[in-house]
Amino acid sequence: MKIYYFETHENQAYLTAPDGEEDQCEPDPPRSLAAEWSPPTFELVTSDAFRSYLPKCDFPAHLPSTAILSSRAVERLRPVLTACGEILPIQLSNDRDILYLFNVTCVINAVDMIRSKFMKLPSGAIGPCERLVFDPALVPSDALFFKNMQMGPITEIFATQRAVAAVESANLTGYDFRLAWTDE
Repeated sequence: MKIYYFETHENQAYLTAPDGEEDQCEPDPPRSLAAEWSPPTFELVTSDAFRSYLPKCDFPAHLPSTAILSSRAVERLRPVLTACGEILPIQLSNDRDILYLFNVTCVINAVDMIRSKFMKLPSGAIGPCERLVFDPALVPSDALFFKNMQMGPITEIFATQRAVAAVESANLTGYDFRLAWTDE
């Protein structure tokens, strides 16, 4: 079994939002947002002070704990996405493209907290994870994308090999999967 971090590329278009708009895209703890969803408005940044050109892609960068998708990505991945979360529209103030927040609602608390290695802070609290170990018996065989709540505030989206294969076969741009853990 392999578990991956879902990430977006750095040298591509990204989203910015007015203060407070970002908060509604990061429910902590993970939960459905559909009933109270009011699409936030973002700006799509295609050039900035450091780069004169940032290409558009299917997964524009926003925050590590969120996934923003193009219409094309939603069309190609809908069954995978809806099996573990919600697809919610967002608005752009400066572009006609339609983008969506993929709100991951699936929580799988399968980190082996004893075998994982965390940085110890002077206060005695645990800090960032240096080596992550999952308990494969706690990861359902049908798992795709998920979040974990065992390590404090949610900062990542995890993906199983099945989710990685689905995204890779969809021929989309702007994402990466970095290996978080393997039992091999």
